Amino acid sequence: MRSLQSTLAQCLADLPRAFMNELVRDKLTAIGRGDDEQLASQIVDRLFKGALTGTDEQGDQKSHIEHEQKLVLRFTSAAVDRIAKFADELRELLAQVIQEISEQLSKRMLAGYQRDWSKRHLASKTHMDQFRSNLEDRWGKGFNYLRMLIELPRDIGTDFHRRHVAAGRRVAFTSMRHYACCTSVHSRSRRK
Repeated sequence: MRSLQSTLAQCLADLPRAFMNELVRDKLTAIGRGDDEQLASQIVDRLFKGALTGTDEQGDQKSHIEHEQKLVLRFTSAAVDRIAKFADELRELLAQVIQEISEQLSKRMLAGYQRDWSKRHLASKTHMDQFRSNLEDRWGKGFNYLRMLIELPRDIGTDFHRRHVAAGRRVAFTSMRHYACCTSVHSRSRRK
């Protein structure tokens, strides 16, 4: 299944040829040759081949257009303005299409999650439990030291707080931080 982005990219890549095809058909209709699909296709192919290579291909026999009389197609600023207007309308239409498709896809996604949530939740929980188990197996000893470093200042702070509250004083957080830092530094120096 193709994504929305790849589908839009393909459609947008074909737009310049569609614009040119429309203009060429209008010009051919104006001179009475509008029903000649093959001629319109040959002209558009030749224009695009010349535009992509940056050359005028009058000498190239492969791109020679078969016709009985010489054709001259002139594209005026009105034709360019028409393409610009169509491009502006297309830009607005694309924004609406993308908005509508995004809303539809988000509703489908939400419905899918709601329908399968118990399975997804169980799989996610199993995955997290496995991750924690692997983490503990690999880094458990190091984490135990870290847990100890976290618990020591907390216990000191709790004890400090109880003593100061019992004495009727406010807790001095600066002293508590000082004790916690001293404990951490002492623990680090003992490991070395």
